[in-house]
Amino acid sequence: MSTADTEKKVSGEARQIGGQLLWGACVAGSLETVKILEGAFGLAVEDFLAQDAKAFRLAFKRGHFELAAWLHERHPVPAAAAKRGRCSLLMRALFRGDVAAALWFASAFKVVDDDLPSVEGMGTLAWLPLFGKLPVVRFLLGNPEGGLLGPAKRHQIFLIYARKICAQAQLSTLEDALTTYRDLVDPAEVFRWSCLSGELLVPEWLVEKFHPSLSRPVLICVFASACSRGHLPLAQWLAEHFALTREEVRCGDLAIGKAHKRGREAVVTWLRAKFY
Repeated sequence: MSTADTEKKVSGEARQIGGQLLWGACVAGSLETVKILEGAFGLAVEDFLAQDAKAFRLAFKRGHFELAAWLHERHPVPAAAAKRGRCSLLMRALFRGDVAAALWFASAFKVVDDDLPSVEGMGTLAWLPLFGKLPVVRFLLGNPEGGLLGPAKRHQIFLIYARKICAQAQLSTLEDALTTYRDLVDPAEVFRWSCLSGELLVPEWLVEKFHPSLSRPVLICVFASACSRGHLPLAQWLAEHFALTREEVRCGDLAIGKAHKRGREAVVTWLRAKFY
């Protein structure tokens, strides 16, 4: 083997070792170490972008946003590599609550709705409004005119988030959300979600504050659901406030049938006394 071949082999082995050390430095989030390794081992663009830009993905995945941004600025990461796994890196940033990193990522790699996972069937995206903080939800919803997500996903995200804050009776947060995104969702949909917990506070507040337009069939379904769940005070309020008639309540014996099937004796007794 010639001297040149030997030097080339040693250089290749050194860069291989340097590449592995680079990944370790990215996991640790040490920008200074990365800079030292780049010079000491003569790391080139192909080393930084090896294995679908593993160095960048490790840094961003571990929450080292500044290091990841530096790596991308020095050796631009292909969008396909960054967005692999339905933008799993972006999802991780959002689950961490790191909106600044998420905003940078979405802008740097031109993320669009189709790049992201599904909301339906409790897909990955559906968990964010349940467990994410308000800034994360605002990032997903964007401004009132639109944002990262398309109309369908924005609508689903809002309803999931609304259900969460209804269950927690966060009235000021709910008012702000319904006011800001008034064109995104009908208050009537939120009213239906608010009745699931059986608490009166949120449904009464919604009716007083936003006057949702509720069809009679929808009211009967909400009423029957309350009876089925054994939420007697809510069922009584619905019947009184919306002036449900005997004919509506007794139609198909829906309410009393569901209550009886689930053993809600107090509800059944009240229904029989008032409507039968």
